[in-house]
Amino acid sequence: MKAAKLGTQILAVALAAAALVLFFFSFANITIPGGEVVNATGSELAFGATKTVAGVEYKTQVSLYFSFAFVLTAITLLLSLLSFKWRRSAWGAVVFSILSLCVHIAIFTVEPRLRVDYVPIPSVENIQYTSFYWISLFVMLATFIITLVSIFVADYIYSKQHDKLPLFQKIKKFFRDYKSEIKKIVWPSRKTTIRNTIIVLVMCLVLGGFIWALDFGLARLLSLALQIDL
Repeated sequence: MKAAKLGTQILAVALAAAALVLFFFSFANITIPGGEVVNATGSELAFGATKTVAGVEYKTQVSLYFSFAFVLTAITLLLSLLSFKWRRSAWGAVVFSILSLCVHIAIFTVEPRLRVDYVPIPSVENIQYTSFYWISLFVMLATFIITLVSIFVADYIYSKQHDKLPLFQKIKKFFRDYKSEIKKIVWPSRKTTIRNTIIVLVMCLVLGGFIWALDFGLARLLSLALQIDL
């Protein structure tokens, strides 16, 4: 099991590193008038870059979506590396890999023009994501899965060494206890529910009327005291 733990940790780090490295490959092809295609890497989309198009130099703007995805992926890699020393940092890697995956999904579910900010290049005719972008998405998904598996493997070894329940058994026990507690709930009858609802509504009306009357009375009193017409 220790070999499985080490193997899953190494694989999680390798996948996170691969997801980050993929940002330095072409993520988008931008077609401009004349049929010329401009390639943009993920890092260029994330942090901006200078491009020469038809002999003219343009500075691309930063796309916050790709910037966010890059930073989240980098944090995932860092936490995956720290998991070798601090077991709990693997949970952070899982959280940030989920966030990065969600940003990737948000990017590809919307028209590329709304995600790839290439405003300085005039008259963009078409934007298409490359295969490297799709690969990065699936690599990040694999990173999340493998990191989660490594957590369960590490927890299983830890629980055996310290005579505790493994994580998956704790989860199973939680839902079993939750189900048993749900069965103990005594639900009110239809008549009781209607009666209590009416009581709550009446009390809301009474309290609302009291507050309105108090506010109106204090306003008139203040008006008379200051001799101003409110």
